[in-house]
Amino acid sequence: MTSPTSDAAAPPATKGPGFPEFVCLIAMFMALNALAIDSMLPALPHIGESLNVVTDNTRQWVITSYLLGFGGAQIV
Repeated sequence: MTSPTSDAAAPPATKGPGFPEFVCLIAMFMALNALAIDSMLPALPHIGESLNVVTDNTRQWVITSYLLGFGGAQIV
């Protein structure tokens, strides 16, 4: 008698990104943050109107809350 053999090969071991790919990924995430801030600044008066915020100094809390949320997400 012969023993049954399995035709299914073991899945290849996956390797994480190398150092250049990691640096590129982190640079893209940082560029995304700059792009988000740059797109938020022209829309800040409209954001303030929809949040019923009247003064310009109070509207800056929108940017502060975004930066705190983004920074908090990096800590986690």
